[in-house]
Amino acid sequence: MLRKTLILLLFFIGIDEAQTQEIEEKKVKYTEKWTKIPEIKKYKLEIRDKNDILIYEIETEKNEVEIEISPGEYKKRLGLLNSFGKIILWTDWKNFTIIEIIEPKLIYIEKRNFTRDSKEEKNLITIEGLTPKTKIYIQNVKSGKIKEIPYNQIDTNRVEIMLEPAKLPAGYYNLIIENSRNKKQKTENAIFNDFSIKEKKEQKLLSLRLKSVIPGLPQYEIQEKNKSLIILSSFLAAVLYTGYHYSKTLQTYKQYQQILKNYNITNAVGIVNPSSLYFYPLQYYRISLSQTINTYNYYKNQTYIGIALGLAVYSFHYYDFFKSYQKIKSQNHIAFVIQFSY
Repeated sequence: MLRKTLILLLFFIGIDEAQTQEIEEKKVKYTEKWTKIPEIKKYKLEIRDKNDILIYEIETEKNEVEIEISPGEYKKRLGLLNSFGKIILWTDWKNFTIIEIIEPKLIYIEKRNFTRDSKEEKNLITIEGLTPKTKIYIQNVKSGKIKEIPYNQIDTNRVEIMLEPAKLPAGYYNLIIENSRNKKQKTENAIFNDFSIKEKKEQKLLSLRLKSVIPGLPQYEIQEKNKSLIILSSFLAAVLYTGYHYSKTLQTYKQYQQILKNYNITNAVGIVNPSSLYFYPLQYYRISLSQTINTYNYYKNQTYIGIALGLAVYSFHYYDFFKSYQKIKSQNHIAFVIQFSY
């Protein structure tokens, strides 16, 4: 009856179910535990390497022992002893692995660039120091937010990580590989998630709207460089022409005021003291005033012409910009990529 009970107990509880133990040094101590059985007073633990060589055995009344062992592949079994020290039952052999925990290192990454057009992407990476408990994270460089990403292990040092670019903000990401006991490595700017084509199109349209303030600039942005040069140079020429004639208008007006002041003073003196001496200066001032007024009107008219030319160039610029803007807005994604893949 006792034997059947023990068999059932061992079938359900076994010994330590952990298949992997992680240690930090080449040879350190770790604790092996199993479930205690009330009817059994003594246990025998055996550990053999992959070549079936016995490397450790102990008889103990406790349900745990401290073992010093090197990294490698092993198997273990637990024996139950009767009161005479004889084995009455052995558990089945259980394979386990002792893994040395080292700082992980990224060796190779298959793809570094993605776009938010993709819902799911798989990326193969090679890691030195990969363990069953390795965790992989990505960190947004701009915000600093960290996200753990799932992966499938391909072999001893290669994994396939699962990314969802459409759900990740655009930008650069650091890749963080972490083993137990805070051993980790960060690879700066390991992955770049680009904007989707739709987002790029919206950004391009926004950029064109902002640059439309300056004549010729949006045309340059959409690769119409000759047109851009003509519009910008024409507008600048109109501005310079207007500025020059406006300054001359102000200068002439000041001259007119000075001549008028001199004429009024001379005329006032002549009225108080009538004399032929004031006739010729007054005649000179009258002629100068007439010429100055004509010059002033000329520069003023040329200023208006310059303003009209500038407005005409600016109006054409906005008309041309609006046509181009509507054309880009109505483009499908493929045409947009072709046009702006420079």
